[in-house]
Amino acid sequence: MSRKNTLLMPDEPARDPEPHPVDRPHQVPAVKTLGRLFGVMTEQSQRATQQVEEIQRQLATGEHVVSIDTNLIDPSPIRDRLDDPNSAEDIQFREEIAAHGQKVPVLLRPHPTNQGRYLTVYGHRRIGALIAAGKPVLAVVNDLTDEEALFLQGLENNQRRGTSFIEKCLYAQRLRSQGFSQGKIAASLSVARQLITKLLGLSDSLPEELIIAIGPAPDFGRPRWEALASLHEKDPSAWQAISSEPDFAQLSSNDRFQRMLDRLIQKPPPADASPTRLSDTGGNYALIRKSPTGGIAITVAKGRSPRPDNLTFADWLEQRLASFREDWRAGR
Repeated sequence: MSRKNTLLMPDEPARDPEPHPVDRPHQVPAVKTLGRLFGVMTEQSQRATQQVEEIQRQLATGEHVVSIDTNLIDPSPIRDRLDDPNSAEDIQFREEIAAHGQKVPVLLRPHPTNQGRYLTVYGHRRIGALIAAGKPVLAVVNDLTDEEALFLQGLENNQRRGTSFIEKCLYAQRLRSQGFSQGKIAASLSVARQLITKLLGLSDSLPEELIIAIGPAPDFGRPRWEALASLHEKDPSAWQAISSEPDFAQLSSNDRFQRMLDRLIQKPPPADASPTRLSDTGGNYALIRKSPTGGIAITVAKGRSPRPDNLTFADWLEQRLASFREDWRAGR
């Protein structure tokens, strides 16, 4: 099996009746994307030119598409997409793969440390659908460095089915963690370089677990995510209870985002209208009201004192508040 080939194709079911897309010469222009891509990576331009020529030849002849057992394929170590299995689009995609089979090959590379296995460069959805259908994967395999693979992954997926705003943020953050410069991150995501700072700032302001819990939320862009980040900053732990609600995971990603935003916007419940009354044989002597934030307000009746020195309970309590706090600090 040759490892000197690659393929950039859209990750969607083919819309024409041909049984295999590699026999269709009209898809060759898609490969020009690879030339532009590697043009950014100037240090590898010579190798890129050779690869593009080889790809064009393969597309014209239908060579080097192989069938690989899904059990031998691992996902990319850095995902650029957030799974949303409840979306109507993904459900339809899996149903089409199950009914009609795979029509567009995926791109794999040999696993760098586990001989005989492969890492996905792009085509994760197709591979997932084929796993569910119990079918092998049609793939093209190419030797790529980690940087080349991540670069191609981000660019192809963004062009195939535009990644959502938060997916761009998260992938930019993950690429940065791998040492990518802002220029290369921008090229990978096909966005202006000055936007990368904003993407990274937003992803840094939210825990990755929160983003994953919500998913891609394709209907919500930067302003809404910034609003969510602002609310999260005020109460960093509130999202965990919301994402743990029994029906949260069953919602679509857009609905999960809206649920999270609505819950965080909600005002705290009003304080209990019925305060706690403290009393003894002399009657009520204090009222305790709890605030929504957990504080308490104590109202002590001034009243007539039964003591010989006429010191009221309110005055006695006021005189001892400082010592009560010291006892509390000392653990007494």
